[in-house]
Amino acid sequence: MKLAHDSSDWPFVSGIIVSSHIDSISGDNGTTYSAEVLYDYTVDNTKYSSNQVALGSYGSSNPGAARQTVNEYPEGKEVSVFYMPNDPEESVLEVGIHGVTYFLPVFGAVFFLSGLGMFIFLPRLLEKQASKDLSQSITNQ
Repeated sequence: MKLAHDSSDWPFVSGIIVSSHIDSISGDNGTTYSAEVLYDYTVDNTKYSSNQVALGSYGSSNPGAARQTVNEYPEGKEVSVFYMPNDPEESVLEVGIHGVTYFLPVFGAVFFLSGLGMFIFLPRLLEKQASKDLSQSITNQ
């Protein structure tokens, strides 16, 4: 996320989309679609290629997002390529933090907090239930 945030300050050069298509991977849980956009750019007389549209992007079971990206970056289109100043091989077409960048951290935080809650509260709840069962057992005798 920090890198995505920092990318807003990266310098940019002109680049060209070399290829742009939707890639699909089928598995037991369905099909995942992603936009495969390859672009070339030159920094300090060195030619680079990349396929990273934005930091934190990922595939989806809905082909709509991939289709939108491919439509936005058709083959042959001239684009602005933002690159990391100290490592020009690291580049993106879209800078900053996007909604998808938050998905994995938020998704992970939900599971972490759920597990933490069970770790803290479940033993107390079980202890309380055991005490209640013991007192009922003694009362019934």
